[in-house]
Amino acid sequence: RRAEKSERFSLDVRGFSPEELTVKMDGRKLTVCGTHDARSESEDGCLSHEHREVRREVLLPEDVNLEAVACALSQDGRLCIEAPRLSLPSAEERTIPITITRAQEAVAEGTRRPAGEEADAGGEQ
Repeated sequence: RRAEKSERFSLDVRGFSPEELTVKMDGRKLTVCGTHDARSESEDGCLSHEHREVRREVLLPEDVNLEAVACALSQDGRLCIEAPRLSLPSAEERTIPITITRAQEAVAEGTRRPAGEEADAGGEQ
């Protein structure tokens, strides 16, 4: 996924108008909220009320440009969010040297004690 130029996701918001949707950012947290209320009365006087809500929170990766996040609502009811990745210089391939240590040095590194303390010889006295 790192090779992709942007982080993308979409949310099905069919039945919500653009005015009923909000997209907010708080740091790297992106929140999409939608609230739909519809009231109607039939010919026989019966009232109906429809209430729907949608909420989705996404923590965007650290390598996206938060200032360039964009969203678009398609005609088929999909809210598409796109967060372009920051352009980082490509790292060139390099060889990392291997440092060789003697076995005693490696053991000593893990068992150093403050001056005056002696290592326990394997039993309590």
